[in-house]
Amino acid sequence: MQENKQIIYCVIQNDHHFDVDVRLFLTPDKAIAYAQNILDENSDRAKYVNPDDARMTDEELAKAEWLFYGCYSVEGDCVWVYPAEIIR
Repeated sequence: MQENKQIIYCVIQNDHHFDVDVRLFLTPDKAIAYAQNILDENSDRAKYVNPDDARMTDEELAKAEWLFYGCYSVEGDCVWVYPAEIIR
């Protein structure tokens, strides 16, 4: 029996002010746009983050198998996007 596989895109927001938030999207573009919006909404806090810590390089993203990463506080509050496989 052949398995039917589908990819979804997970946005994880880890913020010390509230519980970890997970959102699921059907396209990577929508997931990344949502994650970028979180960074934009927290831009006042993000200006204090060391630029080297604020983003991951393309190589680091590939190694982690993530599509996006952004840190928006000196406390390490961040958001990232990764693909996940659904097996039915």
